[in-house]
Amino acid sequence: MHGPAPCGEGAAIDLDDLALFRAVVHCGSVSRAARQYGYSQPAVSRRLRRLEREVGHTLLDRSTVPLLPTAVGRRFLALAETVLDAWRTFQTEALGAPVLAGRLEVAASSAPVAGFASRVLAGFVRRYPGVKVALSTLSSRRVEETLVARRAAVGFMGCPPADCCLAAEAVASDEIVLAVPLTPEFETLPDPLPLDRLASLPLVRREAASGTWETAERALAARGVRLQPVAEVDSAEALYAAIQAGLGVGFVSREAAMRRAAGAFRLLRLGGPALVRPLYLVYDPLVLAENAVAATFQRYVREWAAVPETV
Repeated sequence: MHGPAPCGEGAAIDLDDLALFRAVVHCGSVSRAARQYGYSQPAVSRRLRRLEREVGHTLLDRSTVPLLPTAVGRRFLALAETVLDAWRTFQTEALGAPVLAGRLEVAASSAPVAGFASRVLAGFVRRYPGVKVALSTLSSRRVEETLVARRAAVGFMGCPPADCCLAAEAVASDEIVLAVPLTPEFETLPDPLPLDRLASLPLVRREAASGTWETAERALAARGVRLQPVAEVDSAEALYAAIQAGLGVGFVSREAAMRRAAGAFRLLRLGGPALVRPLYLVYDPLVLAENAVAATFQRYVREWAAVPETV
């Protein structure tokens, strides 16, 4: 598929029209989508106006920042996604395309890497042995920065991205729990832990770029709990070390912590509804349009996520 180019009046809608419209919706900006495609903003604006004339409806609400699709635009976006996905499938399967091979750069935060992301990557490589995977483990916000800079094609995060040019799909879930040291002052803490006990515990927090910390802080604030950390660390590994050393307690991914909790610390659920958050597959739709390996991986993750995992 090629990038959008100006065309004459009365031309039929083509695949580039669909890809361009999807890019503008995901970016929320004509100028940002134009920069990513390498065309001028006026050329892309003309293409969009011609597309709306072909459809017979306004597809974008130009009074909003970022740009949002109208009601008809949302329906058209769903159609565009379906057609573009079907075309990629047709190219790779029905046309007898070469066996999938290449390199897949993946950036993921620590919680997804510990569980879902590692399992799905292992399954993907087994199905497509010609693909080599390079995996970087970062904070959630650094995952986002890496995707925006195109140093990775896809990512996994424990919170939705802030950049409007990135798309996110919830593909799994994770529970946030409290890890406490195996020292005498913490051994009597009950499981689950009443929320009113949190204020009396020394809390070690992750840096603000951590999706785990951000989710826990936001969810507990909604329940009237104000967190007062005594220390801050800059990585999941540093948090585990601080807890094991007895510096304090900390919020962790249950699945990630279960793999190292034995003999290191206890895991306590919090009173009330469990702190469950989605895990997201995150990507730039324009990168997937150009990268067959990343597009195939996206479809594979969707397929995997559609089948509930069993223990």
